[in-house]
Amino acid sequence: MNLGKRVIKMTYAQLGPPPSITGDESTPQTTVNRPSVPIVGTPKPVLDAEATQETAPTQQDIAGNTSAQDTGRGDGIPDINAFVPCEVQPKRISTGNVKYPEAAKAVDVSGTVFIKVLIDLDGTVMKVVVLRGVHPLLDSAAVQSAYNTKFSAALQNGKPVRVWMMWPVRFNLDEQ
Repeated sequence: MNLGKRVIKMTYAQLGPPPSITGDESTPQTTVNRPSVPIVGTPKPVLDAEATQETAPTQQDIAGNTSAQDTGRGDGIPDINAFVPCEVQPKRISTGNVKYPEAAKAVDVSGTVFIKVLIDLDGTVMKVVVLRGVHPLLDSAAVQSAYNTKFSAALQNGKPVRVWMMWPVRFNLDEQ
């Protein structure tokens, strides 16, 4: 039963901002009508001659280098802290026997030497850096063992790449 009163239905967007709490009514309230769906245009076709060809960037483009291995020195050796992307990680094929130095046994020196090895394109160790040593005797034994170890090559896009790999060498007197 409608008793002469008019009912108007509005959405929240049509209501506008609430009245001022300070009592300043100098700015008139306005109703904002916003479209509920974004307006999307229709793409216009262009001739094939005018269209630009887009190609995916290569790894060299992403790295910004002409060679993924180049560090600016021109020798193709990556920086020790550089990330070199590779799809296949190098694996140890043959391990150089780690010989516990007799002099280190005599003074009861043990621990883990952390080294970083640079693996060449053919899997040989090019360079060894001691990151955290224990004792000069153990450090030199770990380095010598690394140079006698053979790895499989790291591969990126089916081609071998040079990579640095961290390797902990453990010296434990209880296992000797």
